[in-house]
Amino acid sequence: MGKHQYTKLERVDVVESTKDVELVEVAAVEVEEPAAPVVDDATVPDDELYYGWLAERQYAVDVRSIWSRSWELYRNHAGLLTGGFVAVVFAHCLVGPGSLLGSYMGYGYLVMLMNGMRASNTTGFMKFNDLFSGFSLFVPLLGLMLTQAVLMISAIVAYIFAVIGLYFLIFIKLSAPAWVGYPYLAVVLALLYPLIYVSVGIHMAAPVLLEFHTRRIGVFASVGLAFKQLNKKFTSVVLFVTMLACFQVLGTLAFGVGIFFTAPLSIVLYMTLVKDMFGLNASEFRASECVVCV
Repeated sequence: MGKHQYTKLERVDVVESTKDVELVEVAAVEVEEPAAPVVDDATVPDDELYYGWLAERQYAVDVRSIWSRSWELYRNHAGLLTGGFVAVVFAHCLVGPGSLLGSYMGYGYLVMLMNGMRASNTTGFMKFNDLFSGFSLFVPLLGLMLTQAVLMISAIVAYIFAVIGLYFLIFIKLSAPAWVGYPYLAVVLALLYPLIYVSVGIHMAAPVLLEFHTRRIGVFASVGLAFKQLNKKFTSVVLFVTMLACFQVLGTLAFGVGIFFTAPLSIVLYMTLVKDMFGLNASEFRASECVVCV
């Protein structure tokens, strides 16, 4: 609520016969006025169809804004974010790399962050119990993981075949001179473009499914929406994600301990970008509200 200072005026009779009136300043008073409600354009209205809302949404990869908001959230909840990350890593190591326990807790970590980023949650309050919310979407998330694996493996195999096929055509079939190796290397690097595109797109499908499954957004719909929204600012998004990857590498190089700072912060930065791209529901997700949709 905002405070505004006003001058209190009092009527004083100066000529009793004619009742002329003079206004005399006697005191200054403060009047509190309710602050204007903060409008978050990343909040998806409950009464609006998500497909239409997302199709019209435009976003910008504003690094300064993303960093400012992410750092504020991380600074206020560093203990919970670091502790949650350690719990996810421990779950992976306890059962084994790639375990379902660690994977589902990782999805729960994203849910915890999204609940802390809602416009209705002005303090950014987060619950550690949200780490286990991914298990309430066991079947859809399992389907998403299988879909991601198929798409990623297909992209990698296609890339390998393209690289080998070009090599065979240029150097074996056509017996090209050695200097052609430089253009060939450039083509090999350029072919990484669709591989990166697939990798970023399929990973962004997870937050979409976690957040909007209550709107009947299933596995295949979340993948499709992720790629559609990625297409709007693909280069900017890829550069931002690459920057986050480098940031995590720096943390790993700091005797391995730095990753417990850089990894949670990088995830917060990534999820802030996801919020700008896909929006968030006004209300929080809870396991009891789960709608199983594939």
